[in-house]
Amino acid sequence: KSVVSVFLKLSSLSLYFRLRMAWPFFYDQPLADGHPVI
Repeated sequence: KSVVSVFLKLSSLSLYFRLRMAWPFFYDQPLADGHPVI
């Protein structure tokens, strides 16, 4: 159980950093509901 929770936490962190790194590419895109259109 602890291994699964750690894996989920790491995957969510990697996804978060991936979105943060991809943010500049979508920064100039039109916004929909305050979020960039991907």
